[in-house]
Amino acid sequence: MYKTDLPIDTREEAAILARKNREVQRQSRIFDARTRQIGVDVEALERQKEEKRLRQQAENERNSAYDADMLKTAQICTLLDDRQKNDLRQHNEQLNKFRLEQQTAASRREFDLYDPESKKKTSLPELVTTILVYPPPDFKPSKERTCQPRTARSCNRSR
Repeated sequence: MYKTDLPIDTREEAAILARKNREVQRQSRIFDARTRQIGVDVEALERQKEEKRLRQQAENERNSAYDADMLKTAQICTLLDDRQKNDLRQHNEQLNKFRLEQQTAASRREFDLYDPESKKKTSLPELVTTILVYPPPDFKPSKERTCQPRTARSCNRSR
């Protein structure tokens, strides 16, 4: 009555065969530890590793260039600092030499006022005459003083 050995439709047969092949491939991927790839793209990971390595290498090169530039700048700063210190030292030496040679105590305008040896150099009569002969430049005699000696003379004459 019923024929059980009828040929299966070729389309259905191809679909069943494709399903079996996919299942076999899936099982080989899952159960093989070396080639297991569940949700991971190995090629993309390799590219990311290479990009990261190249980025790191570029950053290291940039840092080494900055380090070399910093060392060069530090050397230049050290040389300039040494030159500035040397110039300052030479200037101070020349200034001290000038002071010793040209600005002696005896060549100062106020030397006669502050001379520690002045008492030994001058005698008392010379000091008195100096005071009498040379009044200070801002000295202005008042009328009372100028009239007073005349009055004394006139008083002396009248006696």
